[in-house]
Amino acid sequence: MTLGNPVCEQFRCRAGAAGLAFSIVLALSCRIPSEAPAGSEDTEETDAAVVTALVEKYIQSINDADTALAGEVWLKSDRVLFIYPRGRQRGWAAIAENFYGKAMGAPFSQRKLAARDIAVNLFGDTAVVEFNWTFDATRRKDEVGVQQNGRETQVYRRGGGEPWKLVHIHYSGTPITAVE
Repeated sequence: MTLGNPVCEQFRCRAGAAGLAFSIVLALSCRIPSEAPAGSEDTEETDAAVVTALVEKYIQSINDADTALAGEVWLKSDRVLFIYPRGRQRGWAAIAENFYGKAMGAPFSQRKLAARDIAVNLFGDTAVVEFNWTFDATRRKDEVGVQQNGRETQVYRRGGGEPWKLVHIHYSGTPITAVE
């Protein structure tokens, strides 16, 4: 990916694996956007709607633990990344096997992920999505219900004639705040 700014490129290369989030932010901030076509507000609304529909499809793929449906959302690449409290999966094959199969499919007989406060932020051919979620599930081993709450950031990209695809997720539990 050419950023169009040699200083930004130098810092992006030095960031390494530990600075992945920094690299994403830097790449987004250094990218030289293309000229917006006439009626770009309509284009942005359309892009936001497409990305929101992908978020909804992603949620359904979690609820069904469906890797075929997830494959319609994710870029099938070794470069995609999923960070969650129990680990980090790099590459579509690892995400499908370890997150969808082992973290979602195997331990739960039922899953219901519900997102709220979805915000889509567009940066040319990159979209950063943030939302809060509630996950209700039934553990397969004892049929006991569990609930978790958290927040999630997703990064979508399009380009090279390809449609919007999910390339990165980072999610965590709800932050613990001090009682005043």
